[in-house]
Amino acid sequence: MGFTIKNTLLELDTTPWGASMTGLWLNNANGQRINVIYGYEEEDMYRVNIPFLGATCGRYAGRIAGHAFTINDIRYTLESDGEVHLHGGSHTLGRQKWTLKEIHEGKVPYIVYAIKSAHLEGGYPGNLEAEARFTLEENRVKISYSARSDKDTYLNLTNHNYYNLDGGGNVRSHRLMVNADTYLETDHLLIPTGKQIPVKGTALDHRKEKDLDNTFSEVIPDNTFALNRDRQAAASLYSPGSGILMKVFTDQPGLVVYTPEFLPETQYKNRPPGKYAAVCLEAQQFPNAPNEPGFPSALLKKGDTYRNEINLEFSIQ
Repeated sequence: MGFTIKNTLLELDTTPWGASMTGLWLNNANGQRINVIYGYEEEDMYRVNIPFLGATCGRYAGRIAGHAFTINDIRYTLESDGEVHLHGGSHTLGRQKWTLKEIHEGKVPYIVYAIKSAHLEGGYPGNLEAEARFTLEENRVKISYSARSDKDTYLNLTNHNYYNLDGGGNVRSHRLMVNADTYLETDHLLIPTGKQIPVKGTALDHRKEKDLDNTFSEVIPDNTFALNRDRQAAASLYSPGSGILMKVFTDQPGLVVYTPEFLPETQYKNRPPGKYAAVCLEAQQFPNAPNEPGFPSALLKKGDTYRNEINLEFSIQ
């Protein structure tokens, strides 16, 4: 069973499966109510959810090289269901059923999901307790993750919404800004090599708002950007068709920009998807940070509290 919270501007649908956002409704410039994230019509789809639509990915979002990492001289081998360890592997939190901990209505409504992940589940050390909180504050959706572990462990949670600010179709006319001077170089498995490449002079230079169709003519993004830490928006997405502008704010060092060529053929809450139907903006630690000492650390120390804040701010332009 899914749960919905709403205020005067926004309405958010969620499900305990993967602590997933399944619908985010607001009015476009013409006053039409549309869903700006792709969501399945049938909630059971979130039990399998191969593309992680709207899911909370973890324990470690993104790719980890060699299906393993080392903590305190102990090598931990991670369970995977592919040739790389992705989004937590075969025991990903993004497809498990979380527990509804709290739901609150009123001027600032929120909903909280919680989950416990046992020591060595999926290969990860530590008994982990995590929470995902979704709050509506006027024109903003605040996504807050927190967690604690009884052993040192690596943790990287993120939300995996598929955004389309027209409510369906494709995102070719959407204009994307990413506040980053560099992106991470990757190998043939899309695992970061440890090097950063300047965006200047490349198709991935989105420091100024640019049509995605312009980018698609050279590259289809599946890249991690190293965000500038200047307290400004990490990214913005604008649709001239709907007039909706979304700004993304985060305390995380990286932003994965991913555009799938096609979405699965099924029923959605949105208008039917076309080719390049959505763009994902995943605020998180760098992929493979556990194996790259030059990256910002993703180590969660025993007894410390992990936090990840993602704010989505909407307006009409």
